[in-house]
Amino acid sequence: MSNLREARLRHSAYYAALLRTADRLYLRGGEVFESGVRLLDLEWGNIQTGREWVRTEAVKDYDAAKLYINYITAGSRLFDLRLPPIQRIHWLEPGLDAARRINDRAAEGAILGDLGQAYTDMGEPRRAVEFYQQWLVIIRERGDKNSEWKALGRLGLAYADMDEAQRAVELCQQQLAVAKEISDRRGQGQALGSLGIAYAASGDNSRAIELQEQSLLIKRELKDRHGEGIALGNLGVAYDVAGEPYRAIELYQQWLAITRELGDRRGEAQALGNIGVAYENVGELHQAIKFYEQALAVFRETGDLRNEPTALFFISLALDKICDRPKAVIYAEEALKIYERLEHPSAAKVRKQLDNWREQN
Repeated sequence: MSNLREARLRHSAYYAALLRTADRLYLRGGEVFESGVRLLDLEWGNIQTGREWVRTEAVKDYDAAKLYINYITAGSRLFDLRLPPIQRIHWLEPGLDAARRINDRAAEGAILGDLGQAYTDMGEPRRAVEFYQQWLVIIRERGDKNSEWKALGRLGLAYADMDEAQRAVELCQQQLAVAKEISDRRGQGQALGSLGIAYAASGDNSRAIELQEQSLLIKRELKDRHGEGIALGNLGVAYDVAGEPYRAIELYQQWLAITRELGDRRGEAQALGNIGVAYENVGELHQAIKFYEQALAVFRETGDLRNEPTALFFISLALDKICDRPKAVIYAEEALKIYERLEHPSAAKVRKQLDNWREQN
């Protein structure tokens, strides 16, 4: 190995390790959450340089292939925050090739799961299902029960997104069965929440509420504050769908309080957005816009490009309802620019709305 190549490999390895450190800080939340994000932003240029060099070397070198896999798995949570889905896919695909070249089945499975999540975030659940199914095959081949319930849950939620509620229910029931088989209480709590979402998709709101309440009890039993917040949010959605938006708002407010306690900025923005939706459902449009704008501010502050255009579009639709179409158009056009830059399928929906408004003028 040449001295230059060895130096570059060490450089890339150093920044892969730094990326893992930033990701761990981010996951801890609270006061250290922002330090993880700051570390990522400070070293982003070096991280990208190291990743790009090792990507080109991974085609011909085993050590470089292993290191590239480390890059894309080390910062997976921060990438969800910082990288739009299409860019995550562009990072993940060479990693999948590398894992297959060196016959690393565990890494191949993990990357397939991340690709499925990226396509879910792109609004392409059918494509996501293809990756989740391949991930599940590898998990079962390896007898990895801890990952099996996770894969079944993601697969079930993808089917719920496709309005295939019965299939979603079946998969989430399998998820719950696996979690019970290995006595994983955390997995049981998550599975109950997923099953609740699947039943909501089937139109059985009373069952959905019952399951979300069971999920919430387990999260509280485990003193899992982050999981408790998510369960409160899911329960809020179930009540909102069941036609009880004010009860939903109470639950979303509890979720919001937990996200702020933990320093979970992404969760905070999602809770704010859900509160906005609930207020819009009861016709309190000015309140809805206020919460959408708060969510938008957090998405921008945290660099969450995946959700920023969604918030912009929700604001535009609410503004149109209060007869402020000129301002609504400005927000929708801003959302469209971001969606187009991300190559997101939702761009077509926003473009169609703008065309309808122009035809009406």
